[in-house]
Amino acid sequence: LNVGCAHGDVVVGVTFASYGTPSASQCGAYAVSTCHSGSAKAAVEAACMGRETCSVATDAIPTLACAVAAGSDAKWAVEVQCAPRPWLA
Repeated sequence: LNVGCAHGDVVVGVTFASYGTPSASQCGAYAVSTCHSGSAKAAVEAACMGRETCSVATDAIPTLACAVAAGSDAKWAVEVQCAPRPWLA
């Protein structure tokens, strides 16, 4: 998973993060499903807070048997808040 902010801004918050089978229709309307890794948000926060771009390794999240059983691959849905670097604001 690759995450990035525009215009040199940095990630200042993770509004939503799910790895599994989230509903991902549009920003602000994401929802976790019954197949969701509870460690997804912490993984995104650890990799991305304070950075302009970041990557989160999917192998850092345990394989989700529920996604495999449902016949689909697990996927990411992430929404972050970006803002100017604090020392430039």
